[in-house]
Amino acid sequence: MSAAGDTKPKIDDDALIRTATDGLPVLRGGRCPECRTPHFPKQPVCPVCAGEKIAAWDMPRTGLLYSFSVLHVGNKDGKPRAYGYVDLANGVRIFARLKGTEHQIGERVYFQHAQDHGENEPEFIFTTENPEKK
Repeated sequence: MSAAGDTKPKIDDDALIRTATDGLPVLRGGRCPECRTPHFPKQPVCPVCAGEKIAAWDMPRTGLLYSFSVLHVGNKDGKPRAYGYVDLANGVRIFARLKGTEHQIGERVYFQHAQDHGENEPEFIFTTENPEKK
């Protein structure tokens, strides 16, 4: 609770991920109130109009796979991993890890979770399985 009697959980506007009211994770980016451009992660200055009053904004959970590649080397567990660019429904393109290795450009993918490896940036993991239908 953020204040006495307040039933809403405090939302950290600078967090990359938050849990929505339905219990599923959602990416948290930014949106410029001046030109209405969304971006992820949230930037201190709008990359389009240089506006400085960026508001925290939830990103869509779904997107289309723009491109991807399967890496067969460099993984500690020796298993191949897929990474790709996902075009979110609001036009933001993000780099993400893909669950599984069998994918097609243009397929619908869903944000599943983030995995922190103790490095500077977490991996954002997308899957072809719709978490809302479980």
